[in-house]
Amino acid sequence: MLQNTPENKLLPGRHPHSDRKLLFAVCYCVITLWDTFLRVTCARNGRSHLRHDRWLQTLPPD
Repeated sequence: MLQNTPENKLLPGRHPHSDRKLLFAVCYCVITLWDTFLRVTCARNGRSHLRHDRWLQTLPPD
């Protein structure tokens, strides 16, 4: 891990965890858009549920 030396300090005004938050936000948006895309595609094809919903129905109840 890098030492906190003047050469390795982050730019002024940047928080150390801001990259992690940005990565989380991007991943969340991509997953949400992908889920929406799948739901729209399934609705156009006349399927009310996604394929994994049918797979989950075959599992025994808890």
